Parts: sequence; C-alpha cells; structure tokens
Amino acid sequence: MRGSFWQFSSVALLSMLIGQNLRTGTPPAEAASKDVFGSPQVAVSSYRNQKGSFILWADGHISKVDSPDTVVSALSDCLDAPEVPQVTRDNSKPQGSPNVPVGVYQNATATYVLFADGSTKKPKGDAAAPSSNPTVRRAMMDGFTFTVNGDSSLKMRGAGTPGHYVITFDPPFASTPSVTVSSAAVPHIAGIMPGTLSESGCTVWTSDTGGRFYNEVFCLTAVGE
Repeated sequence: MRGSFWQFSSVALLSMLIGQNLRTGTPPAEAASKDVFGSPQVAVSSYRNQKGSFILWADGHISKVDSPDTVVSALSDCLDAPEVPQVTRDNSKPQGSPNVPVGVYQNATATYVLFADGSTKKPKGDAAAPSSNPTVRRAMMDGFTFTVNGDSSLKMRGAGTPGHYVITFDPPFASTPSVTVSSAAVPHIAGIMPGTLSESGCTVWTSDTGGRFYNEVFCLTAVGE
C-alpha cells in the first residue's frame, strides 16, 4: 500500500525530532573540581630542602627519597598558607582540583605545595623546611633616615650612637650567613661589629678612614640558607 505525501512527511519529521532529542539529551554528569583526587602511585616531582630530599605524590602525600613508602606528610596535613599570595578565582573558567598537587614553591622560610587550582599550602614537619639553596639578600641602607632600598627582609634601626646600626634578618637565616658591607661614601669604610653576626641579624658600623664614626649610606649583602 502506498502512503500519501503527508504520511511520508510526518514520518520524516518524527524521525528528525527523535534523532535531535537523542543528540541533545541530558548531558553526562561531570565531577566538581574539588571531588578530583590524584593517585598515590603517581609521583609528581622531587625536591630538596634543609631537612632532606622528598617525593611529592599525586594524591598530595609526601615521602622521603630514601624511604619512599613512609608518608611524612599527607594531603590532610597541609595547612593554608596566608603568607603566600593566592590566585584570584575566576569561576567562569574551568577549575583545577584543590586536591591534586602540581609542584612545590620554596623560599627562605618554608617549602609549600602548589595545587592544580593555584592554591598554595604548607605540608607537615620536615617536608615544609626552607629551601637548601643559598639565599642572597641585598639592599642599600640609608643611615640618615634608617630606610632600606632593596630586599624587604632586611630591616634596620639606629644602635644609639652615630655610625652604628642594628640590622635584622626577617625571616632569619637557618644558620649564620656570610655578610659584606661597604660604605657609599668614598673614602669612608664600613664593617660588622665583632660578635654581633648571627642568623637573625648583626650590628654594622660606618666611619672615615681616621676611625671617626658617621652616619652614612651603605650597601649590605647577606648570603646563606
């Protein structure tokens, strides 16, 4: 039996509607970024700090290189690090997981774990020790106004007598650094008061070549861990 034109048209239209519905049905469910976790069997990176060499794993746990099966810090041990600037969230863009580490950030204060969402957290214990690489801190210091132009971790104040200044390392070095000072006034000289240098600071003097102390502008460089 032959169908009419309208019957064929109805069947074709129905077929198109069914096909379109199949293609544009309910989209597949997607996991929220916070629900994504890494594998404890996938190593992300290794790093060294003042307490040893460590392996960072994709699930956020950390072990030492010489005992890789022993967890020294777990994801749940990581603490927020307000001292490290955090990324500003743009929720209109795809987000990385706050549970999947992608690397580490180290400075003279600590070692931090960087996560896929851009957040930075501090692990537990030895895994969070400062970097083992030497740190160089340098600044030009004005002995007249007691201001510092350079590394903000170097602080200064007057020591109570002309040509003498108390320098503070904030944060302190892990051990006593190597420090050099030089006066910006020629032919004046500068140096460190004996017995004052430590991991947390020192006392600096400036004078002319005749031994008369004057307030001066001087440069200070500290190198250490």
